[in-house]
Amino acid sequence: MASTKAFSKIQNLVIGELEKSAPERMKHISDVSIGFSNDNAKGLTNPAFKLGPSSMQHALFASCDSIGKPKSYWANTQQQFSRFDINPAAAQAVQDSLVAKKDVLDAVDTYMSFDSATGQLVFRALPKGTKDSLVTGTAIPSWNIGYLQKLFKQPYARSFAKNLVSVESFGNAWADVVGVFKETFEGNARVSNAAQSTFEANASDPITNKSGVILSNIFNIAVDYEVGNEETARAGVAGNFLSGQLIADRPRYADMVINRLQDVIRYFGVPEADVIGLTGVNPIADYSGTSFAAIMAGASTTKGADIIKAVYGIVGDFLQGMSYMPTELKINCSTTVFRALTTTLYSDGFNPASPISIISKNMIGGVQEIDGVKQCSYTITADPMLDADSPYNTVAAGDDLFIITAPSIGSALEDQSGLVISPEPMGRYIVPPMYQRSGYLYTMYTRMGGLITPIKSAVKVYKGVGVQG
Repeated sequence: MASTKAFSKIQNLVIGELEKSAPERMKHISDVSIGFSNDNAKGLTNPAFKLGPSSMQHALFASCDSIGKPKSYWANTQQQFSRFDINPAAAQAVQDSLVAKKDVLDAVDTYMSFDSATGQLVFRALPKGTKDSLVTGTAIPSWNIGYLQKLFKQPYARSFAKNLVSVESFGNAWADVVGVFKETFEGNARVSNAAQSTFEANASDPITNKSGVILSNIFNIAVDYEVGNEETARAGVAGNFLSGQLIADRPRYADMVINRLQDVIRYFGVPEADVIGLTGVNPIADYSGTSFAAIMAGASTTKGADIIKAVYGIVGDFLQGMSYMPTELKINCSTTVFRALTTTLYSDGFNPASPISIISKNMIGGVQEIDGVKQCSYTITADPMLDADSPYNTVAAGDDLFIITAPSIGSALEDQSGLVISPEPMGRYIVPPMYQRSGYLYTMYTRMGGLITPIKSAVKVYKGVGVQG
C-alpha cells in the first residue's frame, strides 16, 4: 500500500467497499493509493501522488502508482475488454464548454471502434465536425453505407419426439393429474347343447367388462424473457427494423426452447419425478446386428441390401409382436441411420436405388379386410437428439437410439388410435407482464404430463442400430 499514514484508515475502508460492491472489477486493480504529494510523516516527496505536468495542459488526467516506477501501467497482465481515449483537442473543447456553461455533449461526439491489434473496444471523444463517418476508423461516410433489410439468425436443429406421440388436451387446464380410462373384457362364446330350434338362457358364465384408469402427473414448464423500455423506444423509430425484429424473436425463441425441453421429456422422461418417456416404457433393446456405420465403412458391394435386410428385421419383429395389428408406424432414428437409408446403394454394380426408396414400396402392414393386404402407413424421421454423441442421449452409453411407435391399430372390436399419449392440458400461456424499472418481464408457460401408454407393446426402443459405442 502506498497511502500515507494519515489516510491508511480511509484507504482500508475504500478497498473493503470496492471489494464488496465490485469484486470482479477489483481483480484488475492492483492497489488504491491515497495521500499528499509530500509525505509529512517521512518528509519525502511521494511520486505515487505527484501530478505530472500534463494535468494542467490536458485538463483531464488520471494518475496511478506507475508514475515514477519501472512497472507497466496496469499491475495485472489481463487485457481489458475496452478502453477510453481522449485527445487534447477534445479535452480543450470540454473545458471550454464547461467555462461557457454549455452542454458538453454539444462540443464532442463519441465514437466506438474495435482495435484488432489489442482486441479492445475503443471509445473516443472527438470535437464535433472532425469526423464525417459513422464508424470511426473507416473512410466511408455514413450516408454512403446501406444495409440489407435482412437478419440472419442462429440456426438450431429441430427435434421430432412429438411425431411419435399423440398430443392431447382436456377440459381442465390447471389440473394436477390427468387420467385415461381403459376397458377390459372377459368371457367367450360357446356351442349350445340345447335341442335344435330351442333357445336357452344360461347365466353361469356371462361376458363381463370392467373399466380402470391410468394416471399421470401434470407439471409446468416456464421460460422468462424481457422487453426493455429503451429498445421499445428504439423500435418505434421510423426505418429501424432491427430492434423490432429482435423483440419479436424473443418469444419465438422462448417457444422453441419449451418445445426442445418437451421433446427431451417425451424421449427420456424425468426418472427422479416418476415421469415416463419413450425410453422408459419398456427396457431398451440392444441391437445385435452390425451397426449401419460399420456397414457403410465396410467393403460390401451390397451395402443397401444389407441395410434393408436389417430394417426389415427390426420392423418385422415389431409388427409380429403386435400380431400385425398396427396400421401406422412412426420411426425416429439418428442421423447416422438416416444417412445409411438415403445415401447408400442397394448394389454397387446392379442397382443404384437407395434403401429408403425400396422400403417405401415393400413395407407391408396389417390386414385391411378379409380379402386384401394393406400397405402400412409409416414415416421415418432423423432426429439429432437420438445421435450417439447427443448431449440429451444419456441412456444409451455411446450408442444411438432407434424408436418405433404404433399410434393406431386395427382391432376386431373397434379400431384404436392415440396409443401413445402425451397429455398437454395447456399449450402456451403468457403470464401478464411484470413491470420493472428497465422494462417488462414476461413468463411463458406450458403444462404437460408423462406419457400414457395403454398398450406398452406399441413402443419399442433399440440402441446401437446406427452407431455402437
